[in-house]
Order: sequence, then C-alpha cells, then structure tokens
Amino acid sequence: MAELPRVRLADAITHLLLALLFLLHVDTAELPLLRTAAIVFSMVLAPIAAAIILYKVYIYLNTIIRFNSID
Repeated sequence: MAELPRVRLADAITHLLLALLFLLHVDTAELPLLRTAAIVFSMVLAPIAAAIILYKVYIYLNTIIRFNSID
C-alpha cells in the first residue's frame, strides 16, 4: 500500500509561523511600537500558516481519494 506524502517543509514552516504568532502575543502594553509590530506580523503570518495547513489537508485528502478510487 502506498504511503501518504510527507510534507516536511510545509510542516516546519507551519510550526515556525505558529510559534512566532504565539511569541508575538505576549503582553506588549508597555511597548506600543512592539505591539504594532505584533499586530502587523500576526495579520501577515496567520493567513500564511492557514494557507499551508489547508494545502496539507488538500494533499492528504487528494491522496486518500485517489488511492480509494483505484479498483
């Protein structure tokens, strides 16, 4: 039976982006410039991480459907 594709680079990028998002949501009330940077980075990094996750789900579902349709 065929093995599901491994998307290691996408996994690494997703984990890195999610870790950065987590680190950016620290208490930055005393540093308004850092708070602004955290908001901007969150607005940029969150859609990228979501797109990578959706792409990985698409690959896995496409592979499962393709292998199940073989008679």
